[in-house]
Amino acid sequence: MKLNPDTITADAEFAALALERAGIALRPFVALDIPLLCELQSPLIDCALECCKPQRQRGIVHFTQDEAYEGIYQFSVSVERVRLELNTSRDHFRAQAVLAIGDRVSPGVANRLPAVAYKHLVRCLIDLEVKDMKAQILEAQNNPLRN
Repeated sequence: MKLNPDTITADAEFAALALERAGIALRPFVALDIPLLCELQSPLIDCALECCKPQRQRGIVHFTQDEAYEGIYQFSVSVERVRLELNTSRDHFRAQAVLAIGDRVSPGVANRLPAVAYKHLVRCLIDLEVKDMKAQILEAQNNPLRN
């Protein structure tokens, strides 16, 4: 799947409504989400970095279907649960994301999940200075969470 950060509004609104109807609520972004996204090697990190660029220089970010499920799942459960599942294994986290999200949405909604995850991330990061966001991402990439 491709995600162009500048053309996501309609897809995100459609899929967010479908998630709400499926009983999937997204929690606020917290400090540990950046290192967790880095540990997951989530395309949401690429989206955040693309957002830091001038609009004409932004590129398209690619998501697999499973990465889209993970992006939504991470923000639909507690950070503690994300860490526990990642501590079990990366594959365990992915399996939980697929079960929790993929089994509850239609294919049309599933294809729009990257837009929802991206819009949620940007909405949550809007308070951060762009420079600060880049610094936090770089710090998290260079210093992974220790269990």
